[in-house]
Amino acid sequence: MFKHINNMISIRRAKKDDVKQVYEIYLEFLEEIKKYEPEVTTKHKKKIRAYVLKELKSHKHIFLLAFNENKLIGCIKATINESKPYLIYKKIANFDWIFISKKYRRKGVGVKLTRNMEQLLKDRGVEYCYLNVNIKNKDSISLQSKIGFKKHWIEFRKVLI
Repeated sequence: MFKHINNMISIRRAKKDDVKQVYEIYLEFLEEIKKYEPEVTTKHKKKIRAYVLKELKSHKHIFLLAFNENKLIGCIKATINESKPYLIYKKIANFDWIFISKKYRRKGVGVKLTRNMEQLLKDRGVEYCYLNVNIKNKDSISLQSKIGFKKHWIEFRKVLI
């Protein structure tokens, strides 16, 4: 059995001043997903940092950060979009990514981040959310299933070069 550390974790919205820490955890996230996504690279660090800053500044994207004391241990990012005209939901959100540092996994941090994001999205009028998980990422699939997400879609990919 694992120890929940929820009472020691604080969650807050990211600010532009957090770019260094978010960038560092995003690099950690990219390194982790390279084992599932061979097309991912972390070679272009300046471009990745600029991308993170641009996303942090955007009103369309929401980042929530999880801290244990002053150490950033997890992050979740969602993007709010207007729905397609043929869907019954008017406002939808994509959970772009969620990442928890290895030492803090299976301790309730991912659940806490996701629940906080869900509430924030509801408060903004979002009616429906979705996310994509690599089929090989068993930990993430387990987490998403545990918190109520249902398997819905299969994505196919093909490299053309």
